[in-house]
Amino acid sequence: MAIFTDHFLGERHDIYFPEDGDRCHPYNDKYWSEVEIAPIDRIKEIQLARLKNIVGFAYEKSLFYRNLWKAHDFHPDDIRILDDVQKLPIVTKEDIQRDQLAHPLFGTLATTPATNQPKFWRTSGTTAKPRLFSSSWEDVENDAWQVMRCLYAQGIRPGWRGFFAFGFLPFQAFWIIFNSAEFMGCQVVPKGTLPTRPWLLLMRDLAPYGDNFMCCGPTFAFRQLEVLEEMGIDPQELRIKKICLAGEPAYGIPSTHNYLKEKWGAEIHDIPGSTETSGCLYFSCEALEKQDPPSDHVVADRFLVELLDQETLKPAKGDTGITCVTALGRFGFPIIRYLLKDLMTIKENYSCPCGRTLPVAVGGIKTRFEDMIIVKGVNLYPSAIEQVVRTIPGLGTEFRIKKTKTGDVEILVESCQECSGNEKEDLHKIVQRNLHDAFFITFRINLLSPGTLTKEEGKTKRIITED
Repeated sequence: MAIFTDHFLGERHDIYFPEDGDRCHPYNDKYWSEVEIAPIDRIKEIQLARLKNIVGFAYEKSLFYRNLWKAHDFHPDDIRILDDVQKLPIVTKEDIQRDQLAHPLFGTLATTPATNQPKFWRTSGTTAKPRLFSSSWEDVENDAWQVMRCLYAQGIRPGWRGFFAFGFLPFQAFWIIFNSAEFMGCQVVPKGTLPTRPWLLLMRDLAPYGDNFMCCGPTFAFRQLEVLEEMGIDPQELRIKKICLAGEPAYGIPSTHNYLKEKWGAEIHDIPGSTETSGCLYFSCEALEKQDPPSDHVVADRFLVELLDQETLKPAKGDTGITCVTALGRFGFPIIRYLLKDLMTIKENYSCPCGRTLPVAVGGIKTRFEDMIIVKGVNLYPSAIEQVVRTIPGLGTEFRIKKTKTGDVEILVESCQECSGNEKEDLHKIVQRNLHDAFFITFRINLLSPGTLTKEEGKTKRIITED
């Protein structure tokens, strides 16, 4: 059974396998779809069939891909095995940006006019000029089905209440998760533009009536804790059982994960994706949430995730690299060999206690490769700094990495309360020492008063450049 009727949806282009099952109802009380426990060789068969299908479809329907692939002497018939995906040229955000500038509004990548596609998206613009994307009804159904599987793996069930603490901006963020929870049979409560204080009071009022989960960005999970403290409310009065995070790599950072878990009294889960690829690429299950470090499954039957060497863009040696992603079931706006650049470690044969055979991303998304900075010959990522500063008593939860005009790096942190001169000096020394012990670098530290650094509902820009 499909979510949408064919009369409503129109022509379907995906390949539907028996293991997909009934998209509207779970396979059993543990798995939403049988494909989650299929042998890895079977998952690869599904990947190859869907890869051939989407490449053939894009060649026929998308002028962008047809022109690109002809220029590289590639034809869909060249795909015979999974490794043949490497014959396809890599697509970058700059490629899509140039195409959209040359052919407004959506460029030549879309397979049908935008008026035939019900969903409009825009990237958040954190690393480049925002790009525009759209989705067909079949894409919407595929996304919803993927995400229902993810939520079910995290222990969320039909009838639960989901609090969606984000502003519903035009980038995907939690939109798809919101829709999926609704299709799954959950009650959904959107925050939208409601200020934080009345939002938290609404959550508290509804908390006693049912099982609750919350979806938000990591930074806003911290901000809500801060406001709850100001209001004199124990976070656990909100009775949140699960918190689903996305937008930043906080889930896989043990110090951040453990802090949020303790303060909220909830399991902390991961459900990351991207506007470009649509849907959720990875998800935590109840078993991986408890691992050290917390880790994710890869939605391998719906996405082909390659790990590439960050310098050569050739296949990485080993199981760590930056990601290049092919969405195997996105047809309105196909995304094929898109360089997403998330730094990850993915193990194919990982025996997860949950029984799922899908590959595992150990530690989840470590960082976006573009966020790397080089300090005195050492490659540093914001997530590594975060792991250190969030283990230091006396510090607040926010930090920034400031690149100065002279090329130095300054770490901006907050004290959790106002300090006397001696207390501030002692805390400053501890921060500097702990960072030096971790990275063998003596950083400049700027210890700020509580509340100096803003906490956003969405993604937080951790690296700032001095004007």
